[in-house]
Amino acid sequence: RDRRWLVWLGLIAIAGLGLRIAYVLITKNPRAVGGDSFYYHHGANLLVDGRGFLDPIQLLQFHRSTPGAAHPPGYIVALAIPSLFRLDTFLAHQIWSCIIGAGTVFLVGITGREIAGPRVGLVAAVISAVYPNVWFYDSVVMSETVILLTTTLTIFLAYRFARRPSIGFAIGLGVSVGAAALTRAESILLVPLLVVPLALWLRDVDLRRRVRLLAVATGATLATIAPWVGYNLVRFE
Repeated sequence: RDRRWLVWLGLIAIAGLGLRIAYVLITKNPRAVGGDSFYYHHGANLLVDGRGFLDPIQLLQFHRSTPGAAHPPGYIVALAIPSLFRLDTFLAHQIWSCIIGAGTVFLVGITGREIAGPRVGLVAAVISAVYPNVWFYDSVVMSETVILLTTTLTIFLAYRFARRPSIGFAIGLGVSVGAAALTRAESILLVPLLVVPLALWLRDVDLRRRVRLLAVATGATLATIAPWVGYNLVRFE
């Protein structure tokens, strides 16, 4: 039964990938690259070229080499993966974003099953596969592509942690929140809005253990974002 369910989920994710790629090829190729898309696309290629996290707008448009942190590094690092294999065109980054989006569809199905059962998981996956506000961002190379993935992962791990509170799930939840914050900075608010109340209101867990689990989850988040914060503290005035 689980194998059949996973096959159905995989087919939904593949259909979602097909929709995303078709939209890119039909309506977004070629596309003028500007704004945040310019920053992410060229930022990833500069990173692979060994230039670090420079501001690509300042470098490529104004010929000034300045450090850049206008956006967190999560999506830039994600786009750097295909660039490592010389798939560094804007179209390649669009297709790679579509693949990430298909991964989100699959993870939405897993999360839906965790929350309310297998049928809900498949329905949720279908919605995420076809809903424009989910797949549109993949075509224009925007960080929403990755934040949808990391947010879904955070929801999944939050439910797992609530049902089976353990050090392992506390670390996983903290790391996923940190990954979300490294994609969209406002996601750090998930610590006070999600992690703190979730840990402190655990059922059938004594207060001392709740505090310990909260400390572990929060520490995992801080450890995840610490390299980026420390890096910026030494390269900016």
